[in-house]
Amino acid sequence: LVPGAAVVTADLRHAAAADTIVRGAVSAHGTLDGLVFAAGVVAFGPALELDDDVLVELFTVNALAPIRLLRAAGPWLVESAGAGRSPFVVHTSAVVAEQPVAGMAGYSAAKAARVLAETGADVTVVFVPAKATKAAVIEAIDAGIPLAVVITEGIPIIDTAAFWAHAVNT
Repeated sequence: LVPGAAVVTADLRHAAAADTIVRGAVSAHGTLDGLVFAAGVVAFGPALELDDDVLVELFTVNALAPIRLLRAAGPWLVESAGAGRSPFVVHTSAVVAEQPVAGMAGYSAAKAARVLAETGADVTVVFVPAKATKAAVIEAIDAGIPLAVVITEGIPIIDTAAFWAHAVNT
C-alpha cells in the first residue's frame, strides 16, 4: 500500500458505492485530485448461454460503475483544477472491448459500453501490454494529459499503485 493511502471498500454493484468511495477518499485526504478505476468482473460463455443476472452484473460493474465514479468524483476534480492542481482520471479496461473474444460476449459488450459524458477533457487511449502499462501511464501524466484510458489486461496492482502515486506527487 502506498504510504498515507486510505482504504475504502464498497461493492461496485451498488449505485451508492461511487459516493461511498469518493466520500471516503475526501474524508481521509480533504480533497480529491485523481481517480484510478482498475476494477471489473468477467464471465465466460457464449452469449446464448449467459443468464440475465450475469449480464446485469457485467454491465453494472464494467460500464455503470466507472461512470458513477467519474460523476461522483467530478466536482472534486473540477475543484482540484480550479486550485491549480492537475486532476487526472485513469481507467483501465480490457482489450476485449476493441477485440471481442469468442466465449466472452457479455464481458466484451460490457467493456465496450462505457460512454463518458462530455467533460471538455482531452482523452488519450493507450493500447499497451500489461508489462508496459506503468511506464505508459507515467508518461501520460508527465505529458500533462488530464484523462488517460489505459486499455490492457492483467495490470499488476503494484504497478497501478505506482502510477497512482506518481500522479498524486506530480
